[in-house]
Amino acid sequence: MSLINARPAAGDQFLWLKVELTNNMDDDLLIAPMAFRVEDDEGTGYNGSDDDSEGIISSGASTTFNVSIEVPTGWAPTEVIYTYDKDNFTDTAPTIAALIPDIAISGLEKATSNTDSEGVDHSPQHQIVLNVSFDMKNQWTEIIDTFDATFTVVDAGENPVTVFHKTGPDALNAGLTAHYYIEFLIPQTYVPKMLLYDMGGFGPYGNATL
Repeated sequence: MSLINARPAAGDQFLWLKVELTNNMDDDLLIAPMAFRVEDDEGTGYNGSDDDSEGIISSGASTTFNVSIEVPTGWAPTEVIYTYDKDNFTDTAPTIAALIPDIAISGLEKATSNTDSEGVDHSPQHQIVLNVSFDMKNQWTEIIDTFDATFTVVDAGENPVTVFHKTGPDALNAGLTAHYYIEFLIPQTYVPKMLLYDMGGFGPYGNATL
């Protein structure tokens, strides 16, 4: 079984179950990831991804495979449930290791001004310059892109504003930290809420509150 959608929604993470299963029936057994579920003590639960492929286990055969389940970041299950026909098979959920974010943003500071770094006054156009500075560490396993298009700010309505000017590298090797200074040209009535980083594709993403 393989994971097709390798990118969880914002605020979620993937929980991977390593399943060891023996088919003691006389017939072949069709395994579907959606038949696996994890629940906490309050009964809140999540099923395996329906984007994973199905597999067939022959009678008398044993196999080991992974099932991916998308859950909220920080949520911890206590029970694993496998449903076959009308029967439920349960096991205690293993302890989940703490998730290490792909990126870490620290030392964030923000300020506003009428003029940008080149001294241009934007107030006649009813705009101001939002200045954001921060350190960002690449905690992913590969190099990441950090060019202008990977950064945006959004307000409470999730209306995005793209980078007007950025100072800092356009890529960051795994394990390294770099300092960034970014200017966003925003309407005077715009109230920024979050700084977003998103490499796109299957790459990492993260955010910080402004």
